[in-house]
Amino acid sequence: MPHLFTVTANLLWEQTLFYNEWQPGRTQRATRSAFQVGGKGINVAKMLARLGSPHSAVCFPGGAPAPSLKAGCASAASP
Repeated sequence: MPHLFTVTANLLWEQTLFYNEWQPGRTQRATRSAFQVGGKGINVAKMLARLGSPHSAVCFPGGAPAPSLKAGCASAASP
């Protein structure tokens, strides 16, 4: 099987907040949150990892969130 490369020029910092209940018009308090890196190339790399295909995710993280984004890219690139 050939080694595939995915390229993500615009990384997505995705934070999901979880709530026990949602009440419109009131202050909401999240019970927990989850962070993940996304973007078209990263999403494809995640699916390639699930399928067991050899691949590498190429991305260009920068700025203050760069360390977290690099970790997310690395986890997506590893099968």
